[in-house]
Amino acid sequence: LVRLDRGSDARSIEFTNEVPADLHAWCDADRMVQVLVNLLRNAADAIAAARTDARSRQFAPRPPQIVVAGERIRRAEVPREWASLTVTDNGPGIDRDVLPRLFEPFASTRLDSKGTGLGLAVAEGIVREQGGVVLARNRTGPPGAVFEIVLPICEPADRSSEGPGVVDGHAEVRVDSAPESVDIEQHT
Repeated sequence: LVRLDRGSDARSIEFTNEVPADLHAWCDADRMVQVLVNLLRNAADAIAAARTDARSRQFAPRPPQIVVAGERIRRAEVPREWASLTVTDNGPGIDRDVLPRLFEPFASTRLDSKGTGLGLAVAEGIVREQGGVVLARNRTGPPGAVFEIVLPICEPADRSSEGPGVVDGHAEVRVDSAPESVDIEQHT
């Protein structure tokens, strides 16, 4: 989907899925697909911009890559398990001046036809509606950005008689991968 949407800029990007098959989050699947596609598009755009920007020539030699990873985490302040999904790219990272207001409307660093400045604000609102949070930071070490989505875990015991993967009207989301792409599989 991201490759089709972003054209030749995204065709050279290696998408890697490191999400365990048994990691399920309690959320609205359609809305989470919207969030993940937004994060993947942003990462692809950042990598493409870095490769063509004369100020960012340091990024050109590295193969462009986006990694989607997931794990179960436990936060000390909230006694339950959470699903943590990260989208990590090896682009230039997030400008330090923009980082504190990144999830505000119109905080975009792009003033082109590929963005409105609303995507991350909408994504943050969707994740919050699902009982989760979305966080952003720059990578330590090599340049790049990391976006983390933290959502409540969906355990087998939480599932209802509404159907496979349905919990109180919400559906599980599982990220599956094909050899060269990241596909979102919805269980409703």
